[in-house]
Amino acid sequence: LIFYFHYKVRRLKNIILSKEVGEAQESVREGFSQLRQNLLDELQLLESRKDLSKEELVRKEQALRNLEGLERNMHKEIKDIEEKI
Repeated sequence: LIFYFHYKVRRLKNIILSKEVGEAQESVREGFSQLRQNLLDELQLLESRKDLSKEELVRKEQALRNLEGLERNMHKEIKDIEEKI
């Protein structure tokens, strides 16, 4: 009886944890998607200008690289969490 109770409690905790992690993942994905779209919109606005300085071009390229790095890291972290559940 004790083992059964322990099993049920453990399973319930895992179900709740999985649900909460799933909701957190979805929230992060939505937030990141909005952030990504806003950044891309700003970069398109910069591209529409013909007289970008060298510094602005460097900053634009750096922003794109940062965005790509963030996306890779986010996907890796989500995959790691999914594997642990």
